[in-house]
Amino acid sequence: MTSYLTDIMQRLVAMEKECVTGADASLNPLHVQESYPYFVNTLGDGTFEMPGAELARRTYVITIEYVLGQATEGYTDEIIRRMYEDEPAILNFFQKRPGLQSATYPTRTDYLDPLLTEIVRAGGVGRFLRRGQVEVIGTIFQLRVGVIVPIAPAYF
Repeated sequence: MTSYLTDIMQRLVAMEKECVTGADASLNPLHVQESYPYFVNTLGDGTFEMPGAELARRTYVITIEYVLGQATEGYTDEIIRRMYEDEPAILNFFQKRPGLQSATYPTRTDYLDPLLTEIVRAGGVGRFLRRGQVEVIGTIFQLRVGVIVPIAPAYF
């Protein structure tokens, strides 16, 4: 059975490929490729709470790097214009799908908390390193994902 984290990350990749025409996306945080644009997803910090004896709420932050080109290409007008078009489109796409739905995953899962699932940060246009080697131009989003998990108490 697939874990909810695997499902979330797979849904995210499907959404990214759908929301930007021609974009690629990867679950591998070390991913680098030569064709642009592409998304790279990294699972970050999580918080955990038990609002009841049989229910757990887990909230994760996923860093989404949206890469438009290499910095050696310079801050060309085309890359900047594309970012100004793509960033609002990406935000709108995610805001309309708090259940992380896409053509590949058309229904919301029971474990997602749509009130806690949203992009909480968009980093604007910038330069950053991929795998510590390749300087690229793009932006970084942070997606907060809320998960509600039933917990069956274990009695000893």
